[in-house]
Amino acid sequence: MSKPHSKKPPFPARDYLMERNKKPPYIYLFMIILATLGVMEVIFLLTYLKPSDGGIWRETPNGLEVQSVVREIETHLQVGDLLVQIDDQLVESLQDYEEILFHSQIKSKHLYSIIRDGIPFEPWITISGIREKPEAYFVFSLAGFVFLFFSFLLVGQAVPRLEKNRIILLSLCTYLTFVFYRTDLLTPLDWLSFFLNLLGSSFLASCFFESLIAPLSKKSNTIQKLNMLHWIVSILFFLTLIFYLTGAHRLEIMKDLSLTKIQLYQQFWTITLFLLTVAIALSSKEIKTYWGSIIWIWVFAFTPYLIFNLKLTYPFDAYLASTLAMALPMAIFIDWNRTYKMFISGAGRQVAIYSTILLTLFTSFFLFLGLFYQLLAGKVSPETQLVLSSFSVIMAAVAFNPLKRVSENFWNRIVYGTRLSALKNLLDMSSINRADTSMTAFFSTIHRKVQDGFGLRKVRSYLFDKQKKVFMDIDGSRPAIRKEQISFSRTQGFMLSPEQCGLKNEKGFLPEDLILPIYVDEAPVGFLHLSNENESIELSQEEQQLLINLVNQSEVLLENIELYQDANEKAKRIENLREFNESIIESSRVGLVSVDDMGLIVSCNRAFRDIINYSENPEGLRFGYLLQEHVLERSYLGKKGQIIEGYFKNPQGESFQLELQQTPLKSKDNRVFGTLYLVEDIHDRKKMQEKMMQQEKLASIGLLAAGVAHEINTPLTGIQSYSQFLIEDQEPGELRDLVEKILSQSKRASSIVRGLLNFTRKTPSPFVDIDLRQLVSQSFTLISHSLKKNQVSHHIECDHQDYFIQGNANQLQQVFINIMVNAIDAMEEGGTLTVTLTKTSNHVALKFIDNGAGIKEEDMPRIFDPFFTTKEIGKGTGLGLSIAYNICQDHNAELSVESKTGEGSCVTIKFPLS
Repeated sequence: MSKPHSKKPPFPARDYLMERNKKPPYIYLFMIILATLGVMEVIFLLTYLKPSDGGIWRETPNGLEVQSVVREIETHLQVGDLLVQIDDQLVESLQDYEEILFHSQIKSKHLYSIIRDGIPFEPWITISGIREKPEAYFVFSLAGFVFLFFSFLLVGQAVPRLEKNRIILLSLCTYLTFVFYRTDLLTPLDWLSFFLNLLGSSFLASCFFESLIAPLSKKSNTIQKLNMLHWIVSILFFLTLIFYLTGAHRLEIMKDLSLTKIQLYQQFWTITLFLLTVAIALSSKEIKTYWGSIIWIWVFAFTPYLIFNLKLTYPFDAYLASTLAMALPMAIFIDWNRTYKMFISGAGRQVAIYSTILLTLFTSFFLFLGLFYQLLAGKVSPETQLVLSSFSVIMAAVAFNPLKRVSENFWNRIVYGTRLSALKNLLDMSSINRADTSMTAFFSTIHRKVQDGFGLRKVRSYLFDKQKKVFMDIDGSRPAIRKEQISFSRTQGFMLSPEQCGLKNEKGFLPEDLILPIYVDEAPVGFLHLSNENESIELSQEEQQLLINLVNQSEVLLENIELYQDANEKAKRIENLREFNESIIESSRVGLVSVDDMGLIVSCNRAFRDIINYSENPEGLRFGYLLQEHVLERSYLGKKGQIIEGYFKNPQGESFQLELQQTPLKSKDNRVFGTLYLVEDIHDRKKMQEKMMQQEKLASIGLLAAGVAHEINTPLTGIQSYSQFLIEDQEPGELRDLVEKILSQSKRASSIVRGLLNFTRKTPSPFVDIDLRQLVSQSFTLISHSLKKNQVSHHIECDHQDYFIQGNANQLQQVFINIMVNAIDAMEEGGTLTVTLTKTSNHVALKFIDNGAGIKEEDMPRIFDPFFTTKEIGKGTGLGLSIAYNICQDHNAELSVESKTGEGSCVTIKFPLS
């Protein structure tokens, strides 16, 4: 047994994540807005073009002079040109030049007055746009989005509120500082980005102090005072900058020395507070204990960023600063996940996996482009950029699947920690997937896998002893439990509480424990007892699915073990009692055929030869020659082997509906040397199953019949009463005859309703002698109007015999009318409906033959199903043949239908003669 894991605290975060009806906090909307603005900022910087006339100017005593020329821009300017004016505007300083250029449009033309080699020159200069490539910004923006994603994950976690809010605030400030960046264009988005960047950078150091030094906040008065002080200073700096910016000219912001001084003071304060925070953290044992090994990640997370901000350059400075900053949220997440402060669900893990892939691809892309630009000293044409981008897309497509596997493994290790390898091996049953594996060894292996994979303190296995009728603890440390004490059922689910199983009062079973029953052939063969010692067992949906798969696989393997054991026992009995078994085989009604590994028949019993109607000795013939598969109906893996159902033909061409069960024949050393076929004629069984299924379908009419009878009875009673009053008041004549027909039909309807009630209540209706020929004739009279309307002729064919049977006239008339109406509906363009009556010594056969459209072959199996109809909506309910079938069953009559599309149908009813 493996050593129990350390105490696992309750995990309310999982329940929190699984609450479907819980409304998301408003901070999600705030974060989505920030993310949208961040994406807009990145896209803007990718597409931003800075106005340029192609020259790089510097101030000299003689005026503005071209220091160098931008190679990407075609311009008339040359090195050494002195600028006098632009469009008749005198340019005396670099600030004047930048003011004019700032208000110029891309592709606009301006008249420059310059002096070249002492000679005045006035060329027309086209203002072009050059794309700034702040590579440092893009790598920092990636880090910023990582912080925002971490904040998004953190909001939904059950981390203590104050601690969670500190980290979220730090992450948001880092996101604002890293992602938002202004350009010289100073659009409204620039001003917003400037403000957000100022907001984040002003409070980043304070949030860092608040998050890292939090464990000391309640224990040290000095820390509490310092905590208040740094917030006051940060707020004052922020308000000062905001107040100053509201009245400044938008272009002067970049040139104003006062603003620069304020920003330098703020930068000095930020560095001082960062250094103070790191010093306090490294000198405090409580903080080191609280944060553990990730304290060093806290220390170095923002150090390269501060150095980068001081304009101190070193190789790959921006990449190192952003990467170390990104390490902080990942380290916090890993630490909190392993200490069960937070948990990432299946959907969240997928988001994390694909975000990691995208982050890796984008980072690799920018690193690749940066390296390429460095190698070519920035001389990259647009065509080369297109080729590089295409190559990057191809490489991203090739690397996607490997990156996905690495990312999945990375996040799985973060989520499951040390349990990952145990969970991977959870469903590996190769060590016990053998015929000679004992039940005890099997349950012991499952026992260890569950305990190691899910970090449970105790797992016990109980195995059912068939002889003693008790469940035995395989370790022997717990008393046996009688079978009568336990109630297992698959309908209860795969994870049960002790109370559900009847083990509530058993010693060693706690209310928080879980019971996992394992079944074979729907009978429990054992169960696993999972316990966390007075603590509830919290399992995610993925872990529950793993347990389900483990139980299902265990049941299959246990069934295989029993199958192998049964096969070995049978092999021994066959070896010791061959003659006795041969006599049993010969007397069996199931066909038995043994076939060697070449497919040749070795032996068979008499039942097999009788089933396939083959009188000769088939030994030495191929099994496929004796039985040729004609129509395959079903093939599946049964308890004892492959089972095939369908129609097969013998060498004479005769067809049989058979079930073949195929089981491998094995020697003592478990070597397969042939196949055993169990052959059974299932024709009669299939017919009986179809009949039973049809009766079950008809049972569904019962509920409808009761409602219909209740609703129709009341108006029918009124119709009969009013009809009787009208008859009494009418003189003999045509009107009185019509009223009498109304009364007669209403009585018939009442009789049908009573029949429905009898159908519903299953009470026997009185049977009397009925003349079928007269009843058919009366039925034709009742539907004579429909026959004339649809131009359908009819006639009855019979001899002069008496066709009397025992039955209920009203019910049978309902059957006949339903069949006649269906026939009329099938003959839309008119036709002939013929009814024939024949009589034998055993039965009277009644056939309804029409020459209508017929029934489609695919619809034939469903014609007796309740509510199945092929008629248009409103023309049929699909109950006619169902009721007819049920009435025929009550009369012990056989109802069958034959039909061909386009030729017509024949409905046959055979009534037995008493």
